[in-house]
Amino acid sequence: MSKPGVNKMKHWLKANLKDPQRCEEFYTYYKNDFEDSIKYLKSCSSLFIINQVGNIIEKLTPKHLKVLCQICPTVAKAYFECLLKNNNAIMKYRECESEFFESFKCILKLDGNLYLELIESYYTQGRLSSTATQYIVKNFKINFLAKQELYTSQILDVNTLATCLTPNECRDLVFNLAKAEYLQDWFSYKSVEPLIKRLSLEERTCFKKLIFIDKAVGEKVKEWPYKKPECPYSINITDNIFDDEEYNNYEYDCYEDEEYPKIPRMLVTKKSPRYCLMHMHSVVKKKTLLDQLFDKYRFAGFFKTYAELKNRLQAESTIEGRQNILLVLISKSGGVFEHVETLMKLLTEKHKNEPSNLRATVVRSLIKRLKFWRVPEDTWSLMLTFAHGLGLDGHDGNPLCIEGLHAVILRSILNGTTPTADLMKAYYNHFTTFKDFGLKGSEVMQVKKHLPTILQGRPKEFVDVVSTYKIKDIANLEDNLAKSAIGNEDLINSLFDKRIARRQLIAETFPIKQFEASYINALRHDPSLLGDGVIFASLAVKEKTNHDRFLRTLKIYFGEEAGLADQHLAALSNALNIAPKSSLVRPIAMLSNTECIIKKIDELRKNKTNADLKLASRFQNSIHTCKPHINIDKVDWKILGLKAVGNNILISKSSALEHNIKSCLQRNETFPLALKLALNTAFEVETFTFVVVRRPKIALQVAVSYYFNASLTMPPEMWKIVKEIILTLDYNKLPRKVLKHLAYIHKSEIPKNIEADYWTTVYQARMRVKREKAMPALCMVEKLLHKVDKDVVTKIVNDFIKNDITVKNLTNYDNLYSRDIEVDKPSDVINNNCMCLYMRIIAKYLVFATNSEEQCEIIKNTLNPFFDHIEIVWKDMEDKSYIVNCLDAFLKSLKCTRAFKDPRYVSCELIFTTVTSRLSSFMVLKEYLYQYMKINFTQLYCSAIKSALKQNPHCFEGNDDKSEAMHIVGNKFGELIGNGIVDLVSEYFFSIIEIYKEGLRYFISEYIPYKESRLNFIATVTRGILKIDKLEAYLVAENLYREYKSSWMNSKDITETLRSCKYQEIKYFLSHDNFAVSNHFY
Repeated sequence: MSKPGVNKMKHWLKANLKDPQRCEEFYTYYKNDFEDSIKYLKSCSSLFIINQVGNIIEKLTPKHLKVLCQICPTVAKAYFECLLKNNNAIMKYRECESEFFESFKCILKLDGNLYLELIESYYTQGRLSSTATQYIVKNFKINFLAKQELYTSQILDVNTLATCLTPNECRDLVFNLAKAEYLQDWFSYKSVEPLIKRLSLEERTCFKKLIFIDKAVGEKVKEWPYKKPECPYSINITDNIFDDEEYNNYEYDCYEDEEYPKIPRMLVTKKSPRYCLMHMHSVVKKKTLLDQLFDKYRFAGFFKTYAELKNRLQAESTIEGRQNILLVLISKSGGVFEHVETLMKLLTEKHKNEPSNLRATVVRSLIKRLKFWRVPEDTWSLMLTFAHGLGLDGHDGNPLCIEGLHAVILRSILNGTTPTADLMKAYYNHFTTFKDFGLKGSEVMQVKKHLPTILQGRPKEFVDVVSTYKIKDIANLEDNLAKSAIGNEDLINSLFDKRIARRQLIAETFPIKQFEASYINALRHDPSLLGDGVIFASLAVKEKTNHDRFLRTLKIYFGEEAGLADQHLAALSNALNIAPKSSLVRPIAMLSNTECIIKKIDELRKNKTNADLKLASRFQNSIHTCKPHINIDKVDWKILGLKAVGNNILISKSSALEHNIKSCLQRNETFPLALKLALNTAFEVETFTFVVVRRPKIALQVAVSYYFNASLTMPPEMWKIVKEIILTLDYNKLPRKVLKHLAYIHKSEIPKNIEADYWTTVYQARMRVKREKAMPALCMVEKLLHKVDKDVVTKIVNDFIKNDITVKNLTNYDNLYSRDIEVDKPSDVINNNCMCLYMRIIAKYLVFATNSEEQCEIIKNTLNPFFDHIEIVWKDMEDKSYIVNCLDAFLKSLKCTRAFKDPRYVSCELIFTTVTSRLSSFMVLKEYLYQYMKINFTQLYCSAIKSALKQNPHCFEGNDDKSEAMHIVGNKFGELIGNGIVDLVSEYFFSIIEIYKEGLRYFISEYIPYKESRLNFIATVTRGILKIDKLEAYLVAENLYREYKSSWMNSKDITETLRSCKYQEIKYFLSHDNFAVSNHFY
């Protein structure tokens, strides 16, 4: 019983311990358990908190940061300083950027300058709220004015900003925004409309013309005068060219596995990328005629627009055209009474006989845009004249202009007059509370005063008004509404939804609202509403109830003999006897005692009818809700069922673990339960060993589902058991869930300590079924080859050499595995096929030798047999392109940087020499010179890396910056290339330089990874070549310079070296390039 007491004490300490020094001690003690330690950190000293941010930054959530920032605002600054140095934390931050910045909002009122500093540096998540905008402009106006372009265009709410600034400040702000050329994508009239509307009408027209038509803003500012905020981005410290090329295992996926049906061709559905692309292109909105008309007169005043459009209106023949003109004129009137009166006179004099649909649209616009109920009486009369036949007098309209009708009612209410009976009848049919009309405060007061009065005879509408305007000053409001609601179900529902008179109407509401809260309210206020349990029983018969809290309360407080709980139980039991519904089982179980339910289950099981067996199963599944708890050692487990047994065993004390495991092992049905109990305990291996003999599939399924879901460390003894099952059982008969793991498991879910052995095991298991199913696993074996057991790799490689290197397999990949290869495509065969995968593994296997003896053994047992088979096939094949393609994959994989830079592996010079020697026995040098050059460049690259290790043995260690290693390797590689071309020219002929250039270009293009640092590495190689002061080397360097100079950032030294060299050929080439560029020849 000590553990609950300890937990209670821990919770008390977390909530009440406030002493900073003691909290620091507790934090240090619980440091390895973040969820516990963070509870103490908030009460530590500010300096201590700031110092700890860097240590826990990857674990901090927005909620943690909010708590810490409320105590110490400087935590936010420390967080971002540490964030910029931590890639994992940056990734977490970018996934929830808005949530993280939301947690910093509390700083605004604690340390506003710090908050604005963070906003200006890192905030990229839309605009701040209206409240925050108002607070910033009021209290930190200096900060705003210093970077007003940034705050206006990206950070603050423009509508609120306009209300916080004076008209002169708004004018100056718009002027500065117009000068900012870097804001041209954002700056438009609509963007700054709230600011312009702060100006007077006379000034507004001139200012819009100045800014948007004349564009007389003076000299434009092209670049941001200060740094824009940026979301922190990852620092790529691993950007180097020493990573070997990896092939994706999905390229080898077989889509015809039994466990996964063939994937159909993607349909163009709303969820498909293809549909999204089509939709993306289709959302480009084309401007309507109305939009175009608005744009034309956007910056013109009312009278100019009126003068032009008045004449055009008379000449316009289409209804749509006249409607557009009238809508533009309404908009341009701006609500100025003089303008509105001029427009209304035009409408009544010239256009009162327009089609009713057009007039209804115009009236609707007048109401919404100009708040027309506020105009003087003369103008109002003109509108009523224009709107004849639209139902504004209460009669039927064709069509009925509902907005106009509402405006008439609203004007009557505001004037204190009573609308006519016809108007009220129409209003009741199209009721509104005027909540969406944008009323002024005084208008709202008038509506609250008069509208309820005229709705006295309409209780439902009356309730809507009372709820909308929160009217509470009406005498006996709730009592009167409760009386009106009796017998009116719609009104009862309305009052309940609006939380009015609930207490008074509990008796009327209960039969209608049969959810759990209603039953609990009935228990609290009027238990007589529940009757004798028949009401609840009838509800449980109709539907599955979710009334557990009600039933527990009933059992606890009304559990006396013949009490309300017994009455409900009797009613439920009777209902079950009449109609055996499964929805009745759980309520009966919750109100019964455990002994009664056990007897009930036993009776139902003895009947053996399907209906009774189903009910028995339901009772078994609900027996854990009974009281008192079951003692499973005293009850037959067959009666309880597996779920009840599991529910009891899984929450039992740890002292009973061994007993429970042994009990579960006595029955085949409870083997899975025994295995789950034993996981990660001292009984794990013993339990799994016992079950494997009797139910190997169950053991495999439990182990895989547990260890392969959270990337846990799997004990070697457990992996040995699992591995044996996978290799022993028939692969196609493995459980479906296990097949899913073996076929499509995500790499990150595999326990790291068995990853390499796991993929070799999967490969072997799937090879027994079909080779194409094993290819994804073999691709993973290739990636982890340096970790795979040498004996396993040797077997894979030697089996392939002995059985699969044949003319038939090389000329038709379907014999092994082919998804992308066409048989009649000899010259353009791609690398992603089974043969090339094996070739790559063989090449990498050759270079992973840890000592000379092992290397000699690999050459004897693998390399020589491999080339023996290749040589035989070479002689038998007429078209050599198939085998050359595979050999190219083999040669490319010999460049295994992982083996070159790891001092555990011996030098590969002997491998390169042997490979060259064996190739020369059947590949003629003159015909296949490029293949020999690939080996030569790979050999030079390997030598350069070994030289770098001698110069600095630690240059390749860890994940730190590899720029020093790239500098050393690049220079040495360049020197070796320079010496190599000099030797070749002396051995063959001068023009071999051209072939060498092409070979080097291909090597760099295909063998050097495409990383950001790639160009810097090539530049370093060029500098290394230039260290060999020979014409041949300079010609090769000049070729690289010509190809990459436009991409190099810092190559002035290379340019100067080439220009100042003593070789006239180089100077000629350079001057020719300059002439060609200046005359646009390239």
